[in-house]
Amino acid sequence: MSEKRREPTVNREEDNQEAKAGVKALPQLILPPALSVKQLADLLRVSAIEVIKQLMRSGIMANINQAIDFDTAAMVAAHFGYEAKSDCHPRHQSDQQRQPQVGFLPARRWLP
Repeated sequence: MSEKRREPTVNREEDNQEAKAGVKALPQLILPPALSVKQLADLLRVSAIEVIKQLMRSGIMANINQAIDFDTAAMVAAHFGYEAKSDCHPRHQSDQQRQPQVGFLPARRWLP
């Protein structure tokens, strides 16, 4: 008498739930519009050399002190497992509302 072994359906459901839970959200990283390679490496908690290597793989030659834009930094951050968010909120709303002042500089005096 051979008994057929059936796998419990609960295990299948658990496996399915684990597969769904396996797709985790990437950690988010807020980046400014421009930052240096060293600053990006510090934010990503990796060596600056690793960031430079990734930039070179993408065809971008940059040293540790050069500034890179948000799009480039987001590409590198994605490679290291981060989701980059832009720091696009207005810093000073009062500056945007302010009208440019005309004639606020003193007149220059020319000496003969």
